[in-house]
Amino acid sequence: MTPKKALVHFGIRAPRQISPISVGLIHASFKVEARDGSLFVLQKLHPMLAHPSLTEDYASVTAHLAARGVRAQSVVPATHGVLSIPDDADPKRRWRLLTFVPGQVFESINTAARARACGAATAEFQQALVDLRYRFKSRLALHPYDTLKFYRAFAATAKKFARHPLMAAVRPDVDFLLRELPKLQLPKNLPAAVVHGDLKISNFVFDRRGAHVSAIIDLDTCARFPVLFELGDALRSWCGGREDDPKNRFNLALYRAAVAGYVDAAPRFLRARERALLPRAVKLIVLNLASRFLRDYFEDNYFGWNHSKYETRRAANLARARGQIALYRDLAKKLK
Repeated sequence: MTPKKALVHFGIRAPRQISPISVGLIHASFKVEARDGSLFVLQKLHPMLAHPSLTEDYASVTAHLAARGVRAQSVVPATHGVLSIPDDADPKRRWRLLTFVPGQVFESINTAARARACGAATAEFQQALVDLRYRFKSRLALHPYDTLKFYRAFAATAKKFARHPLMAAVRPDVDFLLRELPKLQLPKNLPAAVVHGDLKISNFVFDRRGAHVSAIIDLDTCARFPVLFELGDALRSWCGGREDDPKNRFNLALYRAAVAGYVDAAPRFLRARERALLPRAVKLIVLNLASRFLRDYFEDNYFGWNHSKYETRRAANLARARGQIALYRDLAKKLK
């Protein structure tokens, strides 16, 4: 099914423009301008994130945020009432339509002020969802914050490919992750809250001046987890360099600004124990992501990649895994 054909199911015919959105590794996304000038985001969902229940969760979270005065992308139902439609050529994939949030999206944070704004927006997002009583219907096989399950999956993949030719080039990386990840797992009795699940900088929409966060988008991974996983993931994304940089470094000034923004916006949200565990949470998420990239290096079936830079998914995943390991080594020197 083409994007134009999918749009017909949502009541949009003869759109003025359909343009691919390059940001994002999972879904195929398109910016759509309808005939009346309205803007939308059309998404062809990845098979692992295409179950209708996931979009139901998405719609419930955004409705709650809107009721609390927090801007978010809304799900636009199809003409016959459903929230997503199956692709006619690949039934494992579905299409959905979201409202478009205008503004700027960045690939990296380059100022302390912007890091602080992201920290504050994260706190406001989490606080707005404190009273959400909705029971999430979707169950991801592996949520990004199920770090212990990811470790076990990675260990199983490493064992499966132990004698495979692919292992020869990455044995030191595999051994390092198998050794370090168990030490970093967080305590099991931390309090849970509704979290976004993927707070990379490109999921923050800034205003035209690039100073204020207008909205946080891409809510596919909203779930209930301890906020330390969320913050560890966010700080990894905001304070690290390019994911595939073999000399990736951690920016301590951005880290301090982001944490200050978060704490100022939600001074009572983090307990003393959680604040003490925050550096460990960042380290855990960095190596967890490295293990996810390295697992996909072997299995070659999940992450998208920059085709103009890498010939294969495996090459991209290996570069990103090593970039995260480099980030961890630098981070371990700076955050104790």
